[in-house]
Amino acid sequence: MRALTGRLGNQRGSTIAAVTMLGVIMLVLALTVFRFGSMDAALVVRDIDAANAFWLAESGIERGESWLRAQESLPEEEMCPFGETPDTLGCGHYDVAIIPDMSLARPVYTVSSNGTSGTRSRVLEADVSRVAFSDYLYYVNRNVGTGPAWFYTGETIDGPIHSNGEIGIAGDPVFTDVIESAASTFLYYNDGTPISLATDNNAPHDEPDFQEGYVLNGTEMDWIAQADFHVVEDRADLTLGGGHKLVFGRETDGGPGPGWVSYSKINKNDWTDVELSTLANGVIYRHLPQRRL
Repeated sequence: MRALTGRLGNQRGSTIAAVTMLGVIMLVLALTVFRFGSMDAALVVRDIDAANAFWLAESGIERGESWLRAQESLPEEEMCPFGETPDTLGCGHYDVAIIPDMSLARPVYTVSSNGTSGTRSRVLEADVSRVAFSDYLYYVNRNVGTGPAWFYTGETIDGPIHSNGEIGIAGDPVFTDVIESAASTFLYYNDGTPISLATDNNAPHDEPDFQEGYVLNGTEMDWIAQADFHVVEDRADLTLGGGHKLVFGRETDGGPGPGWVSYSKINKNDWTDVELSTLANGVIYRHLPQRRL
């Protein structure tokens, strides 16, 4: 009996030690899981703060760009358009600075925005400059008359284009530079039944070659105020009456081609050729033809 009792006592002692070790292991595992859970929660919070900081900075960029567009005279030195105190928005705040670079022929304004949410910050920058009508080979404000500005098979447009309305494509014209339109679609001729599409072709009828791409839903550019037209005319290198037609890169036997502009009276072919490089301001002003009632 003594020997049996001794063995049972030893087994009870072993059981207590095993249970104790198992309890310690479970406690360690519980603490580890709790630690990992706490770390995951902290990472989630940091990710949310990082995302919020990005969108706060993006909001500052948009507000800074809108402020620049609304100014009649732009700043020449670094400044904070909305004050030195950060603006609060939602779960954080942002501050905006405008940094002009006046060393360029056309100044560039860097809009810098710092968004902060919780412990995370994000800085975004955007370079903004004024766009001039002379930056475009072809600019159309509003299409008048029978429809949009049309480009046809056989034409090669060697320069950027902007239109505040639809651009008409008939056949297979070639565009060697970026073209942009504030409209959401192109107007394709479609073999005589025009159709508006947001695609880069209307095969098999209309397949333009956009060599540098295109932009739809672009920013609409404000047209010149009527009172300011005389300023443009005064600065023009070449001013034509409404009874003239104008051709860029006119093809002739041994005559002008790319790099030249030619003009003539409507219904006549007595052309005058002008080399574009001789135009100091790069501005050609043509009066609208007089309407006959």
